[in-house]
Amino acid sequence: MEKEYTKRILVTGGLGFIGNHIVRHLVNEHKDWFIVNMDCVTYAGNPDNLKDIGDVEHRAENYIWFVGDIRDQQDVNDVFEFYKITDVIHLAAESHVDNSITGPRPFIETNIVGTFNLLEEARKRWGNEPDHKFYYFSTDEVFGFLDKDGESFTEENKLDPSSPYSASKACGDLIVKAYWKTFKLPVVISHMCNAIGPMQYPEKLVPATIQRILNNEPIIVYDKGEQVREWIYTDDIVSAAMTVFEKGVPGEAYNIGSGNEVKNIDIVKSIMGLVCLKKNLKIKEVENNVKYVENARPGHDFRYSINNNKIKTELGWEPKVPMADALTKTVDWYLANQDWVENLKNRHK
Repeated sequence: MEKEYTKRILVTGGLGFIGNHIVRHLVNEHKDWFIVNMDCVTYAGNPDNLKDIGDVEHRAENYIWFVGDIRDQQDVNDVFEFYKITDVIHLAAESHVDNSITGPRPFIETNIVGTFNLLEEARKRWGNEPDHKFYYFSTDEVFGFLDKDGESFTEENKLDPSSPYSASKACGDLIVKAYWKTFKLPVVISHMCNAIGPMQYPEKLVPATIQRILNNEPIIVYDKGEQVREWIYTDDIVSAAMTVFEKGVPGEAYNIGSGNEVKNIDIVKSIMGLVCLKKNLKIKEVENNVKYVENARPGHDFRYSINNNKIKTELGWEPKVPMADALTKTVDWYLANQDWVENLKNRHK
C-alpha cells in the first residue's frame, strides 16, 4: 500500500546551489512530506549535488527527481498531475548577472514565463484554498542599489532593478503578488542577500576566487573591490526558508538577511589568507596574482543590504552563522571536494 504523505511539495531548481540544500533538509527532516525536485539540468544544475539522497542506490523513499522544464507548460501540468502537488517552493532561475547582460533571453523565459506557468497551474488546481502555499524565492537585487552609507532595504522598498537578471526576478515578484491580489492564491515571497556555502557553481565570487588561488590564476577584482555585499551561509538560508514556508503569512514578503556586510576586496583577502594557511601557500605570491580591472559590467550596483527586522519580529527567525565561520566552512568544503569541481568541469567540456 502506498504511503500517505501530508504534503507533496514541488521544489523547482533542486539541483542548484540553494535548491539542493533545501531539498536535502526537506527530505531528511520531514519524512511525512513527499518532495518532488523539478530540474531540467541547466549548466548550473548538478546531479552530484544530491547524490546522497537521489542516486538509484541511495534514493530516499520520500524523494523523486522529475526531469522537467518550468518553461514548458506541459511539463508543469504533468508534474502537478502525476504527483498531486500540494505546495511549491520555487527556486529555479537563471541567476548570473553577467550572463543576463550578454544573453538576456533565457532569463526572461525562465524567470518570468516559468514563474507564470507554475502560478497558473497552482491557481487552476488550488484556487484560493488556504491549505497550500506557493513560495517564490526572490533576491535583494530587485530593489536596485544603495548608497555607501545608506539604510538597508525593507520589504516596502520600491522595485528598481538594474540588470536583466534582477528585472526578470522583479517581474516574478509582481506576477506572484498579482496572483495573491487577484486570485488569493496563497503565496509568500522572500528576498535573500548573497549566499555563501558548499556546492555553489564556480562562476560566483567566493568559489571562483578559491579556484583561481589553487590554480595559480589571476584573481580578478573589479575597480578597487569597494563594492559591498551582504552574505549569508547556507545553513541560515535553509532555516529562514523553512520559517517562511511554514509560518509566512499569505500575500506577504520577507527579507532574508544576515547583517554581514563586507567589501568584495575584503572577501577576496580573507579567502586568500584561509587558502594559503590551509594549503601552505606563500601569501605574497598569491597577492601578486590579484588583478584590479576596470568594472565593465553595465549597471553594476555598488551596495546591497537587507533589513531583516520583519522576519525576526513576525516569524521569530534569526541568523546564527557569523561571517568568519561561514567563510571558513566554505573554503574547507571546496578544498576537501576538488573532485566535485573537476566533475563539474568535465560535465561541461
